[in-house]
Amino acid sequence: MKIKSTLNQKRLIFTVTPGRSGTAYLANILSYVPNVSSYHEPKPSFSKVMRSVQQNKEIAYEFWIENKLPSIAKDPSSIYIETSHMFCKGFIEPLLDLDIIPDLILLNRPHRRIALSFCRFGSIPGRTAQGLKYLLSPTDPDVLLLPDWQNLDDYQLCYWYCLEIARRSHKYGNLFADLGARVVRVSLDEISTVSGFEKLLLGLNLQKPDGPKWAEYLEMKENRINTRSHLNRPARIPDDLDSAEKEVLGIIVKANNISWNLAEENILMPQCTHEEK
Repeated sequence: MKIKSTLNQKRLIFTVTPGRSGTAYLANILSYVPNVSSYHEPKPSFSKVMRSVQQNKEIAYEFWIENKLPSIAKDPSSIYIETSHMFCKGFIEPLLDLDIIPDLILLNRPHRRIALSFCRFGSIPGRTAQGLKYLLSPTDPDVLLLPDWQNLDDYQLCYWYCLEIARRSHKYGNLFADLGARVVRVSLDEISTVSGFEKLLLGLNLQKPDGPKWAEYLEMKENRINTRSHLNRPARIPDDLDSAEKEVLGIIVKANNISWNLAEENILMPQCTHEEK
């Protein structure tokens, strides 16, 4: 690959995250770091082929080789960061097969907040056009089995999606750490603080912004990304979120023969249980 020599001189950092989790804000604050090009969802976009990749992994290889990697190679900075939530949806293994191991940011936000946000936005896994384009579906390969998912409500499907991404975050976090990559787990609440941002930089071994850039960062840090959106369709949100989530968890545990202690593993458990709608 002609661009391989160029890429060998670059450091790549991607995110594993469900989306609606502060990815745009993350890209923004990292743009203040020296020698970094930080993007949210730049072109060529993973979303253009994500749905096709679920059925044909060869498309992911083609996308990397013919589109994404050449674009990254042309970027002027020595460190390339992309915070798109699409990266973990069929694109990781092909990149590793190409002998490219990026560092990872595992960005999380409480499952309930994310599920509510997607539900209100009208992005429902397997059910709406937005959900099919950007989210994993219960009918996709290599996802948590969810029998009779058509009988679940919109919120429950969004909640299932959050659990699936949490599973992938755990899986890929361990895998990349074993491969020697830097792996940092952070939340939106953490990176919204100065100390949390500094912790992120330390974990990724990134240089702190210099005087003027640091002043610019401090000036804008309160302007957090607005994770709420106008409704595209009436939101179907159950009155009892605890019961709705418990039903999804029960289906997943039984269908996937999960035997680990959910509370200790902290992969599938909801991260907030009594948040207001």
